[in-house]
Amino acid sequence: MKRLASLCLLVWTVSGVGAAGGAQADPGAPPEPRLPLALTYTFKDPTGKADKGGWTTSAFQEGPEWKAAGSAREIEQAMNAAQARRVWFRFRMTTTRETFNHTFCAARHDGVLDLWNEGEANRWNNRGDGTKWMRFFSYIFRRDVVGKPCQYGVIYTRSEGRPAQLDFAFVQERPYHVPELRDAGTKSSKFHLVLDIPHIRDACAIRGPDDFYYIVGTPLLHGKQEGIDLYRAADRHGPFVKVGTPWTFEASKWVHPANLSQPNARDKYFDDQIIWAPEIEYIKSLKKWVLIYFPNKAPKPLPKGFYIGIAASDTPLGPYRDIVDGHIAADPDPHLFEDDDGKVYLTSGTGRIALMKPDLSGLAEEPRMMYPRNAQAIANEGTTLFKHNGVYYFGGAFTTYYWDKAGKKSSTYDCVMSASTNGIYGPYGDRYVAIKNGGNNSFFRDKDGTWCCSVWQPTKKTTIVAVELAPDGTWRSAENYDVLTDLTY
Repeated sequence: MKRLASLCLLVWTVSGVGAAGGAQADPGAPPEPRLPLALTYTFKDPTGKADKGGWTTSAFQEGPEWKAAGSAREIEQAMNAAQARRVWFRFRMTTTRETFNHTFCAARHDGVLDLWNEGEANRWNNRGDGTKWMRFFSYIFRRDVVGKPCQYGVIYTRSEGRPAQLDFAFVQERPYHVPELRDAGTKSSKFHLVLDIPHIRDACAIRGPDDFYYIVGTPLLHGKQEGIDLYRAADRHGPFVKVGTPWTFEASKWVHPANLSQPNARDKYFDDQIIWAPEIEYIKSLKKWVLIYFPNKAPKPLPKGFYIGIAASDTPLGPYRDIVDGHIAADPDPHLFEDDDGKVYLTSGTGRIALMKPDLSGLAEEPRMMYPRNAQAIANEGTTLFKHNGVYYFGGAFTTYYWDKAGKKSSTYDCVMSASTNGIYGPYGDRYVAIKNGGNNSFFRDKDGTWCCSVWQPTKKTTIVAVELAPDGTWRSAENYDVLTDLTY
């Protein structure tokens, strides 16, 4: 082997996670100072027909066609000098327990970039136009093991007819460790269930202007459902009871059952008719009740992907009718936030945000990606946004990995959060664990003014817990259910 490029890039942060956040000209940029990467690259395709990712494993032997580079900028210059359209480059890094949850790639490139690690496709088709930094990493397809060097491979293809433009960083940020970490519940906790239905996931709970509390959620992962079921209670402690199915597939045009059928019966989910992670909101400026949702598969004739629909009603019990006959955006896990001035914003995915048109018929701008200061994304999924005392809190669901004193790895599905005092578009501060096992949830104030959030992990049944703003500026559960001890990250 000619050379194995190695990398252990550590960027330490000592700032807090409170409202301050800190100014940052380009919130997508990797933290400074950046250390140079030791890379090897080739313009000759190293992929094999039977094993396309073999060149991204530690066992791969580099030949004489592989060259050394001290930075991605060197590779960019070499591409332009050789008029190469595509380049393959490699590096190695070692993840620590402390940085495992805050490891990510960052790139500013004009074209398409794919990431592999140890032979597995990690993230692909990352398209950029070279105008801004973007971050990416997949916690589903990662092959790195704590304390063991991991091989990474990147494929960069420049845009047709343009010179190569490439800058790349691999970042490992030390996370902020929440003092007195509070757990929103473990399997041994004594939950006060408000919705004792085991298949309801991603529960969204709100208090309406009628002083009733409402819940919607994911009914099933796969199968058939009539539509979006609605649950209501006179008190946040419940019990919540079903008050109907105010939005149905049959009443919709673009998500009508006829548009959901898949011709390929070999797909075991071809007969699905499910809405994932719907949310209910009351929009004060319009005096409308709104359901925002996305089906778990694309209606015809749309290509594969997740598409967001929106429906409205004059009353909470509906019926809700689609505002437009079609989707308003392409992304999973939509959430609506109405600001103090009546403007309504859509958040979705891992941290995108966009202003909506006044009548909610679509987006008024291109979605913008918001980044926390110390991590790849606001969350993995299930974004949520609320405002308190002039501060914006952008959160969502993230699978956090922990190790006990014996070195055993475990994980919890947490509600994580970042804060901004500089406006809804950030920049946002450090991401931190707010509600352990909170998962995909929603935040609201009850009749007494207490902030609350919905929780459905780890029992897979829905409850509502009170939350509070801690002295250090972070949100946490107001009651100490079960502190998770002997775990570090």
